[in-house]
Amino acid sequence: MYKMLIADDEALERRAFRTIVEKDVELISEVIEAQNGNEAVLQAQTHKPDIIVMDVKMPGINGIEAIKQIRQSGIDAHFIVLTAYDDFNYIQEAMKMGVDDYLLKPSRRVKIVDSLNKVARIIKTERKKAGLNMTMLKKIDKIRPAVENQLVSLVMFGGSGNLEIKSCLDFIGIQNSRGYVLIVSLDIDSKLEDNTAKYLLNKEVYDYLYRLVHDSAVAVVGMPYSGNITAIIFDDDRRMEQELIEKIQHQFERSFSVGTGGFFEDRPQMERSYYQALQALRSAVYGNEKLVTFSEDAAISDYTIRYLAGKEEVLIQRFKTLNKVECIDTIDEMFLWIFKNMSTDIGIARNYVMGMVALIIKTAAGMVVGRKTEEQFLSRDYYGEITIIDDLWKLKKWFERMLAEVLDSVKETQSKKQVRVIELAKDYIEKHAASDLTLERISAELNISQTHFSRIFKSQVGVSFVDYLTQVRIDNAKELMK
Repeated sequence: MYKMLIADDEALERRAFRTIVEKDVELISEVIEAQNGNEAVLQAQTHKPDIIVMDVKMPGINGIEAIKQIRQSGIDAHFIVLTAYDDFNYIQEAMKMGVDDYLLKPSRRVKIVDSLNKVARIIKTERKKAGLNMTMLKKIDKIRPAVENQLVSLVMFGGSGNLEIKSCLDFIGIQNSRGYVLIVSLDIDSKLEDNTAKYLLNKEVYDYLYRLVHDSAVAVVGMPYSGNITAIIFDDDRRMEQELIEKIQHQFERSFSVGTGGFFEDRPQMERSYYQALQALRSAVYGNEKLVTFSEDAAISDYTIRYLAGKEEVLIQRFKTLNKVECIDTIDEMFLWIFKNMSTDIGIARNYVMGMVALIIKTAAGMVVGRKTEEQFLSRDYYGEITIIDDLWKLKKWFERMLAEVLDSVKETQSKKQVRVIELAKDYIEKHAASDLTLERISAELNISQTHFSRIFKSQVGVSFVDYLTQVRIDNAKELMK
């Protein structure tokens, strides 16, 4: 139901309109009156009517000026103008202002009813469309993060020349072509063992950064990948970087690093900026710095970065399986590429290996939660040792030895931890064998995942948890029968 304002200096006209509306126009539930232009403006601002019927000739300001002032005050009303036969110039001016209809005075009842119903239908249609648009906007807001993640993935893994990137940008509504890539890495995995806790913390960090980046700039933000969150900032300068660092530091009591790439001027250059940011991030990690911006002076070629990034993923996955032979094979492949592409610059190669050392140490610390921290793994001055190596072959052999030592340390620490877990598990089984003891219950008691506990139990004891529990119950029964 809609509100209507009738503005006419003739009281008889106003009463006639009110009577017609109340009897014949169901969509209008309230009628407000004004006797001149100034009063029409005040009544419109007070009551915010949906429909305003405005006489063009009134004392004080005329109807045309009143319409202008009401529109300038932000009132979203639809207008019908009342005019005499000799006011054609007023009609022309009113129509140019976008009024919905006009009525010649005096008008027949049926003409007035038709005009009011026509405008009411226009309002109904507009509001229905607005409701649909609002619903659509809400749906878009829900899927926007997924679209942003798709765009970032295209940049990270190739395809920046693809029309798909343009489609993502068009969907989000970003027209800017200049910007840079920013990558944030927080120390999350090395602090938590429980996968659910890791996921929740990753999500908390992502949600916070998503809001923070969007509040500061036109941007897209990708979901966490390998401990990093990548954002594409569409801006001409880097004014948000320092503020970003300060807010992250205040929000999360964890070490973190930020790497930023060079500016891109068009879509195909986004991928280049990403790999520059990745290189800068590695420099920040091994240099224990909060922010490093890409510098051409210490750059590795884009193609080399892409190749080595892929090999790094393989190396880390093999390290997590504690497969020393496969790790060494991957290092051979990486250094074969380095020999071919960096043979004249030992400094850049050293910097790259420093970044890899930081990555290995972080991964190792995440695999032995509660036993060793990154600082304990760094009891040796690995970085100091790297700086005095002046030969690529020596650098390769050094990196192989370093990785093997850390891997062996992880194995030893995990083995000790597993022995302790099995001791606690056996003790718990002995005490609770008579109760409804399940794999889920004992895993929760030991704060370890069911899958992991089941695997290490069989590895250390030689039989499954269920078989062991069954045997304990049989042995206990035999004791009772004696």
